[in-house]
Amino acid sequence: MTVIARVARLFARHTVLRALALSCALGAWAGTTPVGAQQPATPQDGAALRLGIVDSIQSSALGEWRKYFIYVPPSYGTPTRFVRRYPVMYLLDGEVYFQSATAMVQLLSTGENGAWVLPEMIVVAIHSTNRRRDFTPTRITKDPYGRDLPPGWEVTGGNGRFLDFMSKELIPFIDRHYNTAPYRLYV
Repeated sequence: MTVIARVARLFARHTVLRALALSCALGAWAGTTPVGAQQPATPQDGAALRLGIVDSIQSSALGEWRKYFIYVPPSYGTPTRFVRRYPVMYLLDGEVYFQSATAMVQLLSTGENGAWVLPEMIVVAIHSTNRRRDFTPTRITKDPYGRDLPPGWEVTGGNGRFLDFMSKELIPFIDRHYNTAPYRLYV
């Protein structure tokens, strides 16, 4: 008994499953090629995988341009009777964690595999240009043993400016340009 016959027999009682099994089997059969005749895959026009948008904002609080990625859920922009608003996840170290964070948000919020754990949300992944400066609240001049700091560690204590950038520049900018809900998550 062939694999196709086994699958068809297994799903014979369920019309939807039978149609799904048949379409998968036919798709697999139609895509087969003789041994040795397989051609390498070629990229097709417009077949790029789009995960988000790359953008940047001029920050007067930080005195620099700050790059960030934006992910919007699949339902964003879908016509509805009322404007749909989405919570926003602000992701630090966005250049490192954007792909994994958006994959988890997609998996847990779009009903894939029956998972409706999170609401659909917008993800703003902020690139870190200087973690020691942006994430430390006080200026450090010596290590815990009183010795001079290693090179590169002298720039610390900029967390206040980073929080000003977040609260006075980035968040209002995102709220003006996207359909955001008044719920934010910082990761």
